[in-house]
Amino acid sequence: MRGSVTKARNAVAKAASERVAAKSAAKRKRSEATKKAWATRRARKSVPAPIPASSGLFMPFLTKGGVVYVNPVGTDRKLVGGYWHAVRVYLDSGTTNDLDRFDGRAIFDTETQRRLPFITDPDSILEHVDEIDFGASFYKRRDEVVRFAA
Repeated sequence: MRGSVTKARNAVAKAASERVAAKSAAKRKRSEATKKAWATRRARKSVPAPIPASSGLFMPFLTKGGVVYVNPVGTDRKLVGGYWHAVRVYLDSGTTNDLDRFDGRAIFDTETQRRLPFITDPDSILEHVDEIDFGASFYKRRDEVVRFAA
């Protein structure tokens, strides 16, 4: 009887030690992975994020003088696209609700290094409606550009 109790106690101790060894091995493995991820994040953080480059395509932009082509970067490109959607909605339906979102806002043109405000006045838009073309060649390369912002 005494030998069987010792065998059982040894079996329990062995199973417990294997669990502890497995846990410490898993912890060590997690720790190594964590250290590697930390080093990767730190290396990524030390390199400055690149400034988003423009696609090289110029976008039409409505100014008081008419439609000119600008080269905005980053979120300004998205703003110009949203603005032309608002202009199209205005021309199709006559509602200026979408244009009101652009009132008082401007974009930065990298070509002229100036900020250009959005034209939200319906009369100004109608004044230049013949220059607006929503065709397939909406965006242009440098050699296709008719008029840059002045």
